[in-house]
Amino acid sequence: MRVDRILLGIEIEEFLKEEILFDANGHSLFRPDIFFRALRSLKKSSLLALSRAIKTKIPSTAMIKFKGLYGCRCDMCGLMPTFVTDGIRLKVLEPCDYPGVLPLSCELNIPSGIMMVANDLRPAFDVFGNFGINSKIGCLKTTRAMADIGCAFAFVGNSCPSMYRFPGNRFTIANYGSGYLLDGILKHQRGRRVAGICTDLWWYSIVDGDEFKRRGCESKHQADSVRIKPGVYRFSHHMYERDFDHDARHIIYSSIEWIRPPDPVKDYLAEFRRRNFTAGQVISSLMTQRPDLYSSVRSIADHIFCVVGGGGNWHPNGFVQYNPDMSIDCPEVAIPKFTGVDHWYPLSEYSSLCCAAGIGKESIFLNPSFAALAKNVASCIADHGMKKGSNLTDEQYKTENQNTKELAMRCLKALEEKYPSV
Repeated sequence: MRVDRILLGIEIEEFLKEEILFDANGHSLFRPDIFFRALRSLKKSSLLALSRAIKTKIPSTAMIKFKGLYGCRCDMCGLMPTFVTDGIRLKVLEPCDYPGVLPLSCELNIPSGIMMVANDLRPAFDVFGNFGINSKIGCLKTTRAMADIGCAFAFVGNSCPSMYRFPGNRFTIANYGSGYLLDGILKHQRGRRVAGICTDLWWYSIVDGDEFKRRGCESKHQADSVRIKPGVYRFSHHMYERDFDHDARHIIYSSIEWIRPPDPVKDYLAEFRRRNFTAGQVISSLMTQRPDLYSSVRSIADHIFCVVGGGGNWHPNGFVQYNPDMSIDCPEVAIPKFTGVDHWYPLSEYSSLCCAAGIGKESIFLNPSFAALAKNVASCIADHGMKKGSNLTDEQYKTENQNTKELAMRCLKALEEKYPSV
């Protein structure tokens, strides 16, 4: 039987139009048909078996396994799942870690009696690192982490919602002020609009008025001021729940209610100022977090110092952080001396290596461990250059390699002057 991938695509489309037995294994997945585009990577024997099963309605004797496409991720946990099928049934192999709803409530202390309601208050209020906000659990973790630093921060999509006030020190973030939720039941009552949120960033940010001033936000951020009863408020965010109706006429994104008198004022920045990690700890964390992406210490050093736009946030204490949940007790890995020619991302004035050396577009301070790592990278590139990429001609490689080596030499010299004792 000849494998005609176009005809097979039609067969699969017809197969999916029928009432197939699809077991999502707890995942929240949309349009199973897009998953089958990944079948292009299957071997001929598997394609033949699948085609035969679809045509004859007889299950294949062996289950056919394939990975979902990059854009095919669970809306809840963010996993890009593996699928198995016998041509009759379709199943996700891995279970979802968050198969139910994701109820989220967090508390915000507002002793000043003033809520500042805004869209985006970063970087004054920000989490170091990234949870990955392409899943609901990633959004939820981000919201919790932001609450820990004094900011109610939640995803609302491109909705430009408003804040509405109701009796009993209750508020909602919603598209209409026609009611509020009490024990999960909508109470119909007309609320008064007290603030608006322009969602250039698809989130909202709400902080205490005095904290807003302490972080220097008055001259940098636009926000609506809402006078309220001083106290601790509970924010219940509904959009992360599995059965949240995005198409409802009346959408309540968050419910806000007063729960107790104000807590003592907290120095949210104290923990931020104390935080510090070594290069060995950050590399260890990345290798644990993404073993599929980072295969060696050198590849992570390349990602940190050479790759432009490699993610992570540089802390004033001189380290870069990718994982916001990173523990101060995170183990270290030994960092070897880099030698020989290897694959390095071409250096430019936007590379963190150049910025750390003081010859880039920005300025980055390094703690001793990261200064040593930067020198290690710069020395290896200056001495050995980089391997030729398959996408470069010989002439392009010659030019790019020479430019990168020269930049690395400049970086090494500048780093020796800035950090002579490392």
